[in-house]
Amino acid sequence: MSYVFRVKSDPEKNDTDSDECWDNKDASPHVKNEAINYIIYGADDLTVEQVNDYERYYEKNDLDYISIQVSTYDEFVNIWKKLIYDYDGGAYSEKIAYSGVDDLCILSHGDWDSIAFSSDGIAIGDICAKSKDPLVDLLSTNIETMDIVACSCGKENSEGKCIATEFASSAKIGEVFAWDGVMRYYMGYNSCLGSQSEGYCRFYKDAKGAIQKEVIGRVIKSGTRRFEF
Repeated sequence: MSYVFRVKSDPEKNDTDSDECWDNKDASPHVKNEAINYIIYGADDLTVEQVNDYERYYEKNDLDYISIQVSTYDEFVNIWKKLIYDYDGGAYSEKIAYSGVDDLCILSHGDWDSIAFSSDGIAIGDICAKSKDPLVDLLSTNIETMDIVACSCGKENSEGKCIATEFASSAKIGEVFAWDGVMRYYMGYNSCLGSQSEGYCRFYKDAKGAIQKEVIGRVIKSGTRRFEF
């Protein structure tokens, strides 16, 4: 009689697959962890339609993603702190499954100083302010791109601040896309309303670390960041 055991890691190595995640924390120590994409959304009929657009985009391009509905700030924070951990059946484990986050999309209602979920949401002071646990300090991984699909989260106040600029100031977040005015969704497209809005914008850090704003366009195909003429 013989027994065959599946080798999950090399006992003589701390990191069998050389993905910079030690085997005792790695959900798959024999396979390199790759980046993941996120869709985080509130409870709203139109939001659900946009979620479907993003899911189709990721599936069409064979990209892994996790789609989660949230109702409260606390639910969002629980996800935010566990972005690279193994997620299955609606709960996170203590094992790391991903190397980082490529895209994190938030679909909800919003304003220059808030993102609104069903019950409550994210206030601008929750992101960087010297409060007990600002979101930038709770973030345990890098996010290449944040895409905030909500009204006015890119509309800067007189001090040049808004939800988008606060997230973009984090060293762990590469760039943030957001609308600088009221937006609407219709048949697969997002567009801005009113002449005072420039539309969909990209916020990023320049070589000196200052936040810059680049206007992308006024009509964007939902599920992508592509400007539609």
